[in-house]
Amino acid sequence: NGGGLVYAPLGPTHQAIEDISIMRPLPNLTIISPSDAHEMRELMLDSINLKGPLYVRIARGGEKIINNKKDKIKIGKALLKKKPGKLLFISTGVMTQKALEASEELKKKYGINSGVLHLGTIKPLDEKILKYWLTKVKNIITVEENILEGGFGSSILEFININLKHLR
Repeated sequence: NGGGLVYAPLGPTHQAIEDISIMRPLPNLTIISPSDAHEMRELMLDSINLKGPLYVRIARGGEKIINNKKDKIKIGKALLKKKPGKLLFISTGVMTQKALEASEELKKKYGINSGVLHLGTIKPLDEKILKYWLTKVKNIITVEENILEGGFGSSILEFININLKHLR
């Protein structure tokens, strides 16, 4: 509870910004980070038949609902929240809400079309959707609330490095 910077106003002792980096190397551990309460509910229902341990990174609650009943929310499946132009934000958890806001701001202020791909599952990554969208855009920006080393953005860079020859 309280992953990332959601309790940051309470001071540095309330910033949980290294948990993804700590959890990612653990074998057979699934890591999820829902963007809102609706996604959290759906991921919990989907976890009933999950084999192996599950780490759930949640915010403090009360975040704006950005998912709807049409979204096919499943562990291991990413959601394209906004179709990209040449720029794609790849985000996880409640930072997807910030990525959507940033995308709108870029369009409004600068005429830049950008999309948002939300990965509610940090581990394992949805490799199929990443391979598809990474070949369609020129630039990506990862958005997370974790230290740089070993976090969500690092997992995307590792994925790109391993799959580089397939992404051209």
